[in-house]
Amino acid sequence: MTPVGEKSYLEQCIAALPAEKREAARRAFYEISETGDDSYLSKLLALLEANGAYARKVPKEMTEAGAKVVREMEIIFEQILEFERYRRDAFQRTITDEAKRLADSLPVREIKAGIDRQNVLLDRLDKLYDKIDQGVSGGACFLLAMGAFIAGIAFTAWLLR
Repeated sequence: MTPVGEKSYLEQCIAALPAEKREAARRAFYEISETGDDSYLSKLLALLEANGAYARKVPKEMTEAGAKVVREMEIIFEQILEFERYRRDAFQRTITDEAKRLADSLPVREIKAGIDRQNVLLDRLDKLYDKIDQGVSGGACFLLAMGAFIAGIAFTAWLLR
């Protein structure tokens, strides 16, 4: 049973035959199917020829259908490729713009200058600490020596008294 408007497989096979053989093939099929005539060899051969003619037509139609699918896929591929190029370019523009905006929004140069100033101050404080440490050490030695000298004089004066 075929949908309305579609030819049966047999009709498609007969349509593939040369025009002068179509009617004979059609009659042969109906005689074989309805009368049961046992002299049907020639008629069966006509049907087989019709089937072969239709079978030769199928690869051509399949090739054409396949070529159409390939063309459509190539078009879709080109569209996808174009979209991917657009998306990549848009992404690169966004990254570039955002990096520039971020660099402009952060006071990177001012922060670096402040860190450099802090390093200079730390170096100066380190040098001052070394001087103070030397001064305290030297001063403490001097004070101890003076204290010992004064204690020695005081002790001598106490003994002499």
